[in-house]
Amino acid sequence: MKSQHEVPSKGTYSPSTPDIPAAPMLTTSATWLLAIILFAGPILALLTHLRPVLTRHLTRPIPSRDEEARPQPNIFVRSALRLLSLGPVPHHVAFIMDGNRRYARKMNVETGVGHVAGRQTLKTTLDWCMRLGVRVVTVYAFSIENFKRRKEEVDLLMDLAEQVFEEYVQNSSLFDYHGISVRIVGDKSLLPPHVMQAAKRAEEATKHNTHAILNICIPYTSRHEMTEALSKAAADVRQGRVRKEEVTEELVDRYLEVGEDGRGGGNGTKGGAVDVLVRTSGEVRLSDFLLWQVCDDCQIHFLDVLWPEFTFWHMLPVLFSYQLKVARQWVEEPSHRFKAAKSLQWQETERSF
Repeated sequence: MKSQHEVPSKGTYSPSTPDIPAAPMLTTSATWLLAIILFAGPILALLTHLRPVLTRHLTRPIPSRDEEARPQPNIFVRSALRLLSLGPVPHHVAFIMDGNRRYARKMNVETGVGHVAGRQTLKTTLDWCMRLGVRVVTVYAFSIENFKRRKEEVDLLMDLAEQVFEEYVQNSSLFDYHGISVRIVGDKSLLPPHVMQAAKRAEEATKHNTHAILNICIPYTSRHEMTEALSKAAADVRQGRVRKEEVTEELVDRYLEVGEDGRGGGNGTKGGAVDVLVRTSGEVRLSDFLLWQVCDDCQIHFLDVLWPEFTFWHMLPVLFSYQLKVARQWVEEPSHRFKAAKSLQWQETERSF
């Protein structure tokens, strides 16, 4: 005789023990969505409170084989990057690096010192972008309109650009470590010959890297880029390589220097659509930068911080905002669920790099 407390064997029906379906397992997407909703606010508040202390220990130089000081985030920053990388990461991030001159005036130093400080900020920013999983970084280094500045400052900026390109050639551990290929974007015919040659050497020295891209826009304006793209498309139509009815937005996009390469999905080897654009210095304008690329679902942030003072902590709220936007789209629009799932799948395969 069975005890009234005995558990029925498998497959035995008992009115007192109805079948209860197992709780569904949380998917990866649902997990990071729940984590963002529950912890984004408290984590951001904590980091903002600790920022003055953590910023002093943000990076520490470590020697490499070629004795270059490659930025090395501390363990707290690396942990934050790892946590963020579990969610959706922007594929293409662009920066308008504004505020070098104002930083020099603020610190009561020569203008050149401000530009040198900005160069170090770019190196640090590029490092943690790569650690996060960003595949394309595009920076606005010099506008065609900047040639209207005083000759002394233009010459200084050109000399600094040459030094930067030569550094990429001679001390390339940062680029080799992250697999970054350098591309110079803009009307290169306007560059002085010595700068143009240094730019070509930087592209040549890093062309074997295929994991990520650094687009350096110098000298550049979006109007010039779009004009050149349309001119190339028109020339191909005249020469019979493209039919007139084939000229579409997608085709023009392929002719852009920072555009798709025909594979679509924002994963082109030239950059494609921008996911997040950040401008420092508090200015609220795009200054003729990537006007075509930011028109489709791009988050634009104007930060009230000078570029040489820009750190990971200034970017953290931007990254949280991006992930929350993707989370909302994933919930509200089925079409975005596929894009988010593909993004997470790509990140999972790339994380072993």
